[in-house]
Amino acid sequence: MVTILRDVTERKREERARKASEERFARIFQASPLPMNIRYLDDGRFVAANAAYLRAVGCTFEALQGRTPVEIGAWVQAADYEHFMNLVREGNTVRDYEARLRTKTSRQVVALLTAEILEENGRQCVLVITMDISRRKQAEAEREQLITQFQEALAKVKQLSGLLPICASCKKIRDDHGYWNQIEEYISEHSEAEFSHSVCPNCMELLYGDILRKKQREAE
Repeated sequence: MVTILRDVTERKREERARKASEERFARIFQASPLPMNIRYLDDGRFVAANAAYLRAVGCTFEALQGRTPVEIGAWVQAADYEHFMNLVREGNTVRDYEARLRTKTSRQVVALLTAEILEENGRQCVLVITMDISRRKQAEAEREQLITQFQEALAKVKQLSGLLPICASCKKIRDDHGYWNQIEEYISEHSEAEFSHSVCPNCMELLYGDILRKKQREAE
């Protein structure tokens, strides 16, 4: 009788370590608040998706399995999806790829995608992590709008800081096109100032002095 002994301790240790690593990854994958999914690299069909991704697209995994993100309508533009996947297939680790996606309510959002190639059951796959940045993009757009409005307001104010041609008699101002404008109209168009009209005491005396004095004598 011939007995052959082979030490498989190291192999068993590696198998246990690999299994523990896979279990940790599975727990992190499912518990992540960020939408995550795994797809086959060659055809882009879903292999797995966490709860956050299923909530975002409004599908069960059974409805996703064997389909691509374009087929379920998750991408606004199919060409953008193909460009993203081509970058990944070239062996790139894609970081912060900006894309327009569609939620379960058909609302379009702006998202940053991160992709990492991994192996699943002996087949190359891609792990895709999605971060919705729609609110940040909206805040940036509003900030840019405020900056533009502020710059336009400054430009208008600066127009009043130069030499203004004004009539010595009627006090009209000549604009850049050669037209004469009422002073209050010109200033209103080139600044945030608003006007209300009244009569100063000197002008009151000049225009209506005789009438006022006559009424005063009659009252006495």
